[in-house]
Amino acid sequence: MNQKVLPVLLFAMLLLSACAAPKETPEQQTLKQIEISDVRLTPGEHPDTKVIKASIKNNSYKPIDTFSVTILIKDDNEYLTNYDSRDIEMRVEPGKQKDFEVFIRNKPEYKAAELRVNNVELGTSTPKPVATPKPLEPPLTIQPGWKWVVEGNYCYVRGSVKNTGGRIIDYFKVTAKFQNDKGQVVDSGYTNDLLNLKPGEAQKFEIMHKYSAEIKYVSVEITDIAFK
Repeated sequence: MNQKVLPVLLFAMLLLSACAAPKETPEQQTLKQIEISDVRLTPGEHPDTKVIKASIKNNSYKPIDTFSVTILIKDDNEYLTNYDSRDIEMRVEPGKQKDFEVFIRNKPEYKAAELRVNNVELGTSTPKPVATPKPLEPPLTIQPGWKWVVEGNYCYVRGSVKNTGGRIIDYFKVTAKFQNDKGQVVDSGYTNDLLNLKPGEAQKFEIMHKYSAEIKYVSVEITDIAFK
Protein backbone atom coordinates (compact mmCIF):
# COMPACT_ATOMS: atom_id res chain seq x y z
CA MET A 1 0.00 0.00 0.00
CA ASN A 2 1.21 3.50 -0.85
CA GLN A 3 2.67 5.16 2.26
CA LYS A 4 0.89 8.41 1.35
CA VAL A 5 -2.47 6.66 1.33
CA LEU A 6 -2.06 5.08 4.79
CA PRO A 7 -2.31 8.33 6.86
CA VAL A 8 -5.40 9.33 4.88
CA LEU A 9 -7.07 5.98 5.67
CA LEU A 10 -6.21 6.24 9.36
CA PHE A 11 -7.66 9.77 9.50
CA ALA A 12 -10.82 8.57 7.77
CA MET A 13 -11.20 5.67 10.25
CA LEU A 14 -10.80 8.02 13.23
CA LEU A 15 -13.35 10.42 11.74
CA LEU A 16 -15.88 7.60 11.23
CA SER A 17 -15.27 6.36 14.79
CA ALA A 18 -15.91 9.83 16.21
CA CYS A 19 -19.10 10.19 14.19
CA ALA A 20 -20.32 6.77 15.32
CA ALA A 21 -19.81 7.54 19.04
CA PRO A 22 -23.20 8.04 20.73
CA LYS A 23 -23.96 11.55 21.96
CA GLU A 24 -24.57 12.06 25.65
CA THR A 25 -28.14 12.73 26.68
CA PRO A 26 -28.96 15.79 28.84
CA GLU A 27 -29.43 13.41 31.77
CA GLN A 28 -25.97 11.88 31.28
CA GLN A 29 -24.43 15.34 31.05
CA THR A 30 -26.24 16.36 34.23
CA LEU A 31 -24.97 13.27 36.10
CA LYS A 32 -21.43 14.61 35.75
CA GLN A 33 -22.49 17.85 37.42
CA ILE A 34 -24.15 16.37 40.51
CA GLU A 35 -22.25 16.37 43.80
CA ILE A 36 -23.09 14.12 46.76
CA SER A 37 -21.39 15.22 49.98
CA ASP A 38 -21.46 15.01 53.77
CA VAL A 39 -22.60 11.35 53.76
CA ARG A 40 -23.21 10.07 57.31
CA LEU A 41 -24.54 6.75 58.58
CA THR A 42 -26.54 7.38 61.76
CA PRO A 43 -28.83 5.31 64.03
CA GLY A 44 -32.54 5.36 63.16
CA GLU A 45 -35.45 5.96 65.51
CA HIS A 46 -35.99 2.20 65.65
CA PRO A 47 -33.18 -0.27 66.55
CA ASP A 48 -33.74 -2.16 63.27
CA THR A 49 -32.99 0.85 61.07
CA LYS A 50 -30.15 3.17 60.19
CA VAL A 51 -30.33 6.47 58.34
CA ILE A 52 -27.95 7.68 55.66
CA LYS A 53 -27.88 11.48 55.73
CA ALA A 54 -26.30 13.37 52.85
CA SER A 55 -26.41 16.52 50.71
CA ILE A 56 -26.89 16.85 46.95
CA LYS A 57 -25.77 19.85 44.91
CA ASN A 58 -26.98 20.59 41.38
CA ASN A 59 -24.19 22.25 39.40
CA SER A 60 -26.07 21.94 36.09
CA TYR A 61 -28.15 24.56 34.29
CA LYS A 62 -31.45 22.67 34.66
CA PRO A 63 -33.48 21.74 37.76
CA ILE A 64 -33.74 18.14 38.94
CA ASP A 65 -37.12 16.68 39.92
CA THR A 66 -36.04 13.11 40.80
CA PHE A 67 -32.71 11.37 41.21
CA SER A 68 -31.59 7.83 41.97
CA VAL A 69 -28.70 6.83 44.20
CA THR A 70 -26.80 3.58 44.53
CA ILE A 71 -26.07 2.73 48.16
CA LEU A 72 -22.72 1.16 49.03
CA ILE A 73 -21.97 -0.05 52.55
CA LYS A 74 -18.57 -0.28 54.22
CA ASP A 75 -17.75 -2.90 56.81
CA ASP A 76 -14.79 -3.01 59.22
CA ASN A 77 -12.43 -3.82 56.37
CA GLU A 78 -13.55 -0.81 54.34
CA TYR A 79 -14.93 -3.20 51.72
CA LEU A 80 -17.69 -1.65 49.63
CA THR A 81 -20.77 -3.83 49.13
CA ASN A 82 -23.60 -2.82 46.80
CA TYR A 83 -26.69 -2.54 49.01
CA ASP A 84 -29.52 -1.09 46.98
CA SER A 85 -30.71 1.67 44.66
CA ARG A 86 -33.33 4.25 45.67
CA ASP A 87 -35.39 6.84 43.81
CA ILE A 88 -35.70 10.17 45.62
CA GLU A 89 -38.28 12.76 44.60
CA MET A 90 -36.75 16.11 45.41
CA ARG A 91 -36.57 19.26 43.33
CA VAL A 92 -33.09 20.77 43.28
CA GLU A 93 -32.74 24.04 41.41
CA PRO A 94 -29.55 24.85 39.45
CA GLY A 95 -26.73 25.89 41.77
CA LYS A 96 -28.66 24.82 44.88
CA GLN A 97 -27.86 22.24 47.56
CA LYS A 98 -30.32 20.20 49.63
CA ASP A 99 -30.13 17.62 52.41
CA PHE A 100 -31.85 14.24 52.09
CA GLU A 101 -32.15 10.93 53.97
CA VAL A 102 -32.22 7.25 53.02
CA PHE A 103 -33.41 4.55 55.42
CA ILE A 104 -31.73 1.10 55.46
CA ARG A 105 -31.71 -1.97 57.68
CA ASN A 106 -29.48 -1.96 60.72
CA LYS A 107 -26.75 -4.63 60.76
CA PRO A 108 -23.70 -4.68 63.08
CA GLU A 109 -21.28 -4.90 60.16
CA TYR A 110 -22.62 -1.71 58.58
CA LYS A 111 -20.07 0.91 59.64
CA ALA A 112 -20.18 3.57 56.92
CA ALA A 113 -21.95 4.35 53.66
CA GLU A 114 -21.34 5.84 50.25
CA LEU A 115 -23.90 7.20 47.77
CA ARG A 116 -23.51 7.51 44.01
CA VAL A 117 -26.01 9.18 41.70
CA ASN A 118 -26.95 6.83 38.85
CA ASN A 119 -29.91 8.59 37.25
CA VAL A 120 -31.65 11.98 37.15
CA GLU A 121 -34.98 13.25 35.89
CA LEU A 122 -34.70 16.81 34.66
CA GLY A 123 -37.45 19.31 35.30
CA THR A 124 -38.46 22.57 33.69
CA SER A 125 -37.56 26.06 34.79
CA THR A 126 -41.03 26.40 36.32
CA PRO A 127 -41.62 24.22 39.42
CA LYS A 128 -44.41 21.68 39.21
CA PRO A 129 -47.58 22.98 40.87
CA VAL A 130 -48.14 21.51 44.31
CA ALA A 131 -51.61 21.37 45.80
CA THR A 132 -51.68 23.14 49.17
CA PRO A 133 -54.05 21.49 51.65
CA LYS A 134 -56.49 23.79 53.37
CA PRO A 135 -55.64 24.22 57.06
CA LEU A 136 -58.14 23.12 59.65
CA GLU A 137 -60.09 26.06 61.03
CA PRO A 138 -59.81 26.33 63.96
CA PRO A 139 -56.66 24.17 64.05
CA LEU A 140 -56.00 21.15 66.20
CA THR A 141 -52.29 20.38 66.32
CA ILE A 142 -50.21 17.38 67.32
CA GLN A 143 -47.71 18.56 69.89
CA PRO A 144 -43.95 18.01 69.48
CA GLY A 145 -42.44 15.12 71.41
CA TRP A 146 -44.80 12.33 70.37
CA LYS A 147 -43.09 8.97 70.08
CA TRP A 148 -43.65 5.32 69.23
CA VAL A 149 -42.30 2.35 71.17
CA VAL A 150 -42.37 -1.43 70.80
CA GLU A 151 -43.59 -3.38 73.82
CA GLY A 152 -43.85 -7.12 73.32
CA ASN A 153 -45.91 -7.96 70.22
CA TYR A 154 -47.39 -4.47 69.96
CA CYS A 155 -46.18 -0.98 69.21
CA TYR A 156 -47.66 2.15 70.74
CA VAL A 157 -47.83 5.67 69.36
CA ARG A 158 -48.17 8.15 72.22
CA GLY A 159 -48.50 11.90 72.18
CA SER A 160 -50.92 14.78 72.71
CA VAL A 161 -53.01 17.22 70.69
CA LYS A 162 -53.81 20.84 71.50
CA ASN A 163 -56.75 23.02 70.54
CA THR A 164 -55.07 26.18 69.26
CA GLY A 165 -58.28 27.63 67.85
CA GLY A 166 -61.15 29.60 69.33
CA ARG A 167 -63.94 26.98 69.36
CA ILE A 168 -64.61 23.88 71.47
CA ILE A 169 -63.71 20.62 69.77
CA ASP A 170 -65.97 17.71 70.71
CA TYR A 171 -64.48 15.06 68.39
CA PHE A 172 -61.12 14.37 66.80
CA LYS A 173 -59.36 11.45 65.13
CA VAL A 174 -55.60 10.86 65.01
CA THR A 175 -54.22 8.41 62.41
CA ALA A 176 -50.81 6.73 62.49
CA LYS A 177 -49.24 5.47 59.25
CA PHE A 178 -46.74 2.64 59.62
CA GLN A 179 -44.02 2.63 56.98
CA ASN A 180 -41.25 0.28 55.84
CA ASP A 181 -37.59 1.18 55.31
CA LYS A 182 -38.43 2.58 51.86
CA GLY A 183 -41.02 4.98 53.24
CA GLN A 184 -43.96 2.98 51.88
CA VAL A 185 -47.10 2.78 54.05
CA VAL A 186 -47.71 -0.86 55.01
CA ASP A 187 -50.50 -0.36 57.54
CA SER A 188 -52.33 2.26 59.59
CA GLY A 189 -54.19 2.66 62.86
CA TYR A 190 -56.14 5.38 64.60
CA THR A 191 -57.66 6.61 67.83
CA ASN A 192 -60.49 9.08 68.43
CA ASP A 193 -61.95 11.00 71.35
CA LEU A 194 -65.35 12.53 72.11
CA LEU A 195 -64.07 14.60 75.04
CA ASN A 196 -64.80 18.35 74.83
CA LEU A 197 -61.52 20.14 74.22
CA LYS A 198 -61.68 23.85 74.96
CA PRO A 199 -59.40 26.44 73.31
CA GLY A 200 -55.88 26.16 74.71
CA GLU A 201 -56.47 22.70 76.24
CA ALA A 202 -54.43 19.60 75.38
CA GLN A 203 -55.38 15.92 75.39
CA LYS A 204 -53.14 12.83 75.35
CA PHE A 205 -53.67 10.04 72.82
CA GLU A 206 -52.40 6.49 72.32
CA ILE A 207 -52.58 4.24 69.24
CA MET A 208 -51.95 0.54 69.82
CA HIS A 209 -51.00 -1.62 66.83
CA LYS A 210 -49.75 -5.15 66.21
CA TYR A 211 -45.98 -4.95 65.70
CA SER A 212 -44.32 -6.22 62.54
CA ALA A 213 -40.62 -6.28 61.67
CA GLU A 214 -41.58 -4.56 58.42
CA ILE A 215 -42.45 -1.39 60.34
CA LYS A 216 -39.45 0.93 60.49
CA TYR A 217 -40.92 4.34 61.27
CA VAL A 218 -44.27 6.06 61.82
CA SER A 219 -46.00 9.31 60.94
CA VAL A 220 -49.10 10.77 62.63
CA GLU A 221 -51.73 13.22 61.45
CA ILE A 222 -55.17 14.52 62.39
CA THR A 223 -57.67 13.04 59.92
CA ASP A 224 -61.02 14.19 61.32
CA ILE A 225 -62.32 16.94 63.58
CA ALA A 226 -65.70 18.30 64.71
CA PHE A 227 -66.70 21.33 66.74
CA LYS A 228 -69.33 21.95 69.37
